[in-house]
Amino acid sequence: MSSTAKILALIAMLQGLAVLVLKRSLEAESWLVSIPSLHVALWTVVLTVPLLTYLLLDSDNHARCFRSTAVTGLVLGLIAAYIGYEMSPYNEFPVDSIVAIYIASITIVTFKISVFCRSRWLDRTNDYVTLLRYSWRHAFIVAGSLLFTGILWVVLALWAGIFNLIGIDFFNTLFYQDWFALPLSAIAIGAGILIFRQIDTLIDTLTRFFRVLLQYLLPLLAAVAVLFLISLPFQGISSLWKNGLGTSLLLWMSALLLFFTNAVFQGDRAAIYPAWILKIISLMLLSLPIISLLGAYGMWLRIDQYGWTIARFWGALTTLFLLVFSLGYGWLIAAHREAWTQYLGKVNVPMAWALTAVLLVVNSPLLNPRTLALESQLNQAEVGEQIQGTDWQYIHRYLGRPGYEEINRVADRNPQLSREELLQLDGDKERLVSERIVMLGELSELPPQLMEALNIRFQASPLRLFVAQIAPASEYPRRFIASNESGYNWLETVLVSIDESGKYTVEPLEKLCSMSEEQIIQHLEEGQITTQIEEREIISIGNFKLQRMQIQSTPCEDVSEESMDDLK
Repeated sequence: MSSTAKILALIAMLQGLAVLVLKRSLEAESWLVSIPSLHVALWTVVLTVPLLTYLLLDSDNHARCFRSTAVTGLVLGLIAAYIGYEMSPYNEFPVDSIVAIYIASITIVTFKISVFCRSRWLDRTNDYVTLLRYSWRHAFIVAGSLLFTGILWVVLALWAGIFNLIGIDFFNTLFYQDWFALPLSAIAIGAGILIFRQIDTLIDTLTRFFRVLLQYLLPLLAAVAVLFLISLPFQGISSLWKNGLGTSLLLWMSALLLFFTNAVFQGDRAAIYPAWILKIISLMLLSLPIISLLGAYGMWLRIDQYGWTIARFWGALTTLFLLVFSLGYGWLIAAHREAWTQYLGKVNVPMAWALTAVLLVVNSPLLNPRTLALESQLNQAEVGEQIQGTDWQYIHRYLGRPGYEEINRVADRNPQLSREELLQLDGDKERLVSERIVMLGELSELPPQLMEALNIRFQASPLRLFVAQIAPASEYPRRFIASNESGYNWLETVLVSIDESGKYTVEPLEKLCSMSEEQIIQHLEEGQITTQIEEREIISIGNFKLQRMQIQSTPCEDVSEESMDDLK
């Protein structure tokens, strides 16, 4: 075994032991966990520094590699300490969202730093093609090491299971002890990275294979984008945000187009497509700023109407980067015409550095999205109604230390209202529900009492809520159908009607069959809602049937004209 392999094996063993200690301290809620700044910093250093070392250490660069990883560990440790500070005091508020965003940010930063260190600081090259090659290599190397570790555990599980069949449970007990599993997993990941680093030709072959796949998909995606923009003037921009997914879909389209473009065109001079296909792709990239601007407009509408939240902050940041990328590619096409694919590095390299810098800044005191969201949420309430009109549950759950301190300040200024009572106030319920309501058919507005009833029923759900009116009847002057979205089928469908006291009541409806989302939306929009009242009421939405709960179900295909008579 070479000296480099011995060093990496030692680092892997130390990393496994460190992860074991941190895991047990978390389970025992020791003093270390009660200091989130220290705890998060240790987790970050233990996970990122060894990973960088696995990817960067060679037999001839020990000193440079250790300097680079030490500086990186120091910077990431300071960032992590601040994130831990934002999560303190310990156990006073939920931190899941903060942790998830931080993990995503630090993963991207670590990946970018590994590529920069390898290409610019260790190999002494500024070539964009080299940077791109190491990006693909590191991605496949890490993925391969994780696959290697997963297969190892499959073998160990088989090993333990076979011996368990003959009454020997020693291995089943041993393999799933954390003091065994964690160090072994760390060593397996390190070994997997070392193995895959030694087969660069295979990694490069996988990269070429992936590139060829996307090479055939990029023209199709480009044609879809161009056709979409051509069709948009005939349908109207307002249709983009009719179902609440317009901004997200536009952002995904922009991101996929940029990713496919970078995967296919890797700065080489060889022609990949015929000239006419390259023109379609160039036209798509020239139109990409329009798609990005539409996404930015949709994001601005949400922020202007409902204020900043953590999700909207990251959405706006993503939109900004996609817009700058698309403008940069448009500039390349205008400046270099057919040869623009050879100059992608002029845009990609500065943007890669910018992305890394922004992610570090956003996770530092220089730009705190939680403070921005807190000020925006407080400003959403009317003057004089800040307490009743603010969503304190959101502030408590998602805004970390700034939200915690603001809740304490409000509670101190209002001694008649305890902190627990304050957290029960969830702000303007009508606003929160209306943010995800989609009115179908001829509905243009909903009565406030109806909105309140729907809010009580569906407040806990973040999904879209579709509402349509049932044709008035003599027995029921005005009633509504409300369906809460859940992917392919509806999670819950309810009947909303007015009782004798004038209040809206919500009654669950039982589905007689699985309902396709696209079909039911179409039927609701067209107002194809009818009722038939016998002993129990059957509500028809196009060909779909619903009935009130606690009635014997009838299969969808059996609910026909004849079976309706049988229900009388």
